[in-house]
Amino acid sequence: MVCFVSILCAGGIQRLDAKPSKQEKRVTLSLKNVPLKQALTDIERQTQYLFFNKDVDYSRNVSIKIKNATTEEVCSALLTPLGIAYEIQKSNIVIFMAPKAKPYSQSGGAKLRVRGRVTDAKGEPLAGASVLWNNGKDGVVTDIDGNYEIEVPAGTRLEFSYIGFNSVTMPVDNSGEMNVTLREDINILNEVVVIGYGTMDKKELTSAITHVGEKNFLSISAADPAALIKGKVSGVSIVNTGSADPNSMSSIQVRGVSSRQAGLGPLIVIDGIPGGSLQNVNPADIASFDILKDGAASAI
Repeated sequence: MVCFVSILCAGGIQRLDAKPSKQEKRVTLSLKNVPLKQALTDIERQTQYLFFNKDVDYSRNVSIKIKNATTEEVCSALLTPLGIAYEIQKSNIVIFMAPKAKPYSQSGGAKLRVRGRVTDAKGEPLAGASVLWNNGKDGVVTDIDGNYEIEVPAGTRLEFSYIGFNSVTMPVDNSGEMNVTLREDINILNEVVVIGYGTMDKKELTSAITHVGEKNFLSISAADPAALIKGKVSGVSIVNTGSADPNSMSSIQVRGVSSRQAGLGPLIVIDGIPGGSLQNVNPADIASFDILKDGAASAI
């Protein structure tokens, strides 16, 4: 339970301040493009304070319009936008240039907390993009809005990557903010994909077809070619019920059971020849798999 306690003295309500009580005079200013020195002089005339300058340039011009404000309110409105700090000492106000902070600096500058957003060329966020450093050993992924936050040593280079896009490597910006735009990989878009009834460029492809190249095969030693893409393609179930038998082959189902009268497995086309069997293919000789999953594939 949170309690708010007020103490009422017999003589009435008394306010306790750390500073001695002093009748605060209100300040009204309406200045436009005048020297800072003139603005401070006008404040001195309306208050009991005197300004003392350490390293502030009085010659810069300022503009301010404020009515019936306290001295602190006027000083904040006038000096803070100029990067000038102030300190009230009894009847004096000492002004000086505020020190510049180092954003997101950690451990005396040894580390930096970097944040930003990863988008594509159209400005759309890339969710799940990788932000890596330390030669790809450490890193984070972007959230659903493409935002990320990572703490790295100063001087580190960050690598931004996403499937189907060219990777970008950039040195860490000391400001602590890095927004990155990734471009689509033209080589991937120009890749030729087998579609069962011909071939076409991947950038023109609209059907539900997944292409798995040799570089994406699983690194396993197996006589079963289907094991190379196990877990690589959504909607494709590859099951080997006799895994203890080295000669046992996996069963493949694309989007579940799709036939009642014919076989349950898909049609295998090897180098343009339909009706082949993966059992007769050496896994080391396979360059790629193309899995057709839409209605057009069922019509072949």
